[in-house]
Amino acid sequence: MTALAADVIQKPGGHTSWYKVVSVTTKYGTHSIGRRAAENALHAIRYAGLTGRPINTHVTISFIALGVHDDEAGAIFRRLQVSLSRWWRYQRKDKGRGIGAPVGVYAHANPAGSRHVHWLLHLPEDIHEDFVAAAKKRLGKIAGLHDIGDALHVQQVIQVGGVAKYILRGIEPAYAEYLHIRAADEGTVACRRTGTTRIIGKTARKLAGWNRKRNTVETKAAA
Repeated sequence: MTALAADVIQKPGGHTSWYKVVSVTTKYGTHSIGRRAAENALHAIRYAGLTGRPINTHVTISFIALGVHDDEAGAIFRRLQVSLSRWWRYQRKDKGRGIGAPVGVYAHANPAGSRHVHWLLHLPEDIHEDFVAAAKKRLGKIAGLHDIGDALHVQQVIQVGGVAKYILRGIEPAYAEYLHIRAADEGTVACRRTGTTRIIGKTARKLAGWNRKRNTVETKAAA
């Protein structure tokens, strides 16, 4: 099996994590997205398309609508990620659904106090409705609400490049032109601003021999 085809990254001791954010250089409690973090997200999105699992879904979660403050938002989103990772693994392993490993990129924002997170995902068509229903149910449970209303909004992604630059518009203005992003004030957030799933993260891309300029990979044995 090549690194490109591998669905998981093995951690020391044999433990496998399907949805663990990749470490990036943005700091906690920052006012903008750093250049390396933005590049990591853009590269991950391009690589996802190359692996045959292109970003096709844009989920936005409004923490304001949930009555959640900024200092709690990051932890709630992480809990949701973990919960949905378990759900995804159950669908894949126990129910035998051929959905591959989770693929996603997120970016937190807080413009003018409108605290929310953008979450770009690859959702196979046959699991789309089930995933959205599971996400709403679990988000409500984590937030302690019976009805989350319109706090979770889902859109189809047509032009992934444009959507990617939209969710990363909180980039440091000094690097906006370099990455062809129109910068905007996305406020301060008290958690890591961006992250990706392991399968499209920096380590996975390196193991696959990904060439970012050509958007191609070298065939290598999985580590």
